[in-house]
Amino acid sequence: MTFSIIACDPKTRQIGVAVSTANLAVGAVGYQLKAGVGVVVTQADPHPVFGFKSLVMMELGLKPKDILISLKNMDQYPEKRQIAMVNIEGVSEAWTGQECVTYASHYVNKNYCVSGNMLVGDDTLKAMDEHYQKNQETPFAERLLTTLAEGQNAGGDKRGRQSAALSLYSTEVYADVDLRVDDHSEPIRELIRLYEESKKPYYQGFRRQIPTGNNPSGIYEEEE
Repeated sequence: MTFSIIACDPKTRQIGVAVSTANLAVGAVGYQLKAGVGVVVTQADPHPVFGFKSLVMMELGLKPKDILISLKNMDQYPEKRQIAMVNIEGVSEAWTGQECVTYASHYVNKNYCVSGNMLVGDDTLKAMDEHYQKNQETPFAERLLTTLAEGQNAGGDKRGRQSAALSLYSTEVYADVDLRVDDHSEPIRELIRLYEESKKPYYQGFRRQIPTGNNPSGIYEEEE
């Protein structure tokens, strides 16, 4: 009932996720990220605890392939899960259980992974995969958003649409971008509108005042 793209940008070392579903508030439990570590989505029957466990294992140096093996071994219902992950080095891995509602599958590539279940068909994932590959020079956030939109245009969730979310991390413990559309007739379109709003000077000025690891006070001076 969900389709998503997760990725690591090798140029900026940002990690990110863009996701949509025909259910309420996909951004509440559908993914987990940690700056400098990686990003994980758990779909079909989501398991956010596995997302957090995966990030801990990534931070300890385990590869995504081994993490998935470990998760499946500890899961009572692995065939109901769809899990995808990308670490900060761009190593990707995914699992789609045989009991996920069709159509369900994933595409795993260097630096990114697209996955989905309860889709109208493979056209959704194929369109997302091709779009992401062909738009490597597009800024990371826009690339994730347009990839998600391509998936919707190619069919998306076969039940319809309701929510969408975008989240990106780079150097801080909090997100660079963290936007959610919890309930909307056109959630991806609304998510794109919110992202464009977030780029406006009034919001970017506010963001520059937030404390960071390198600037603990959060105070800055305007250039003269």
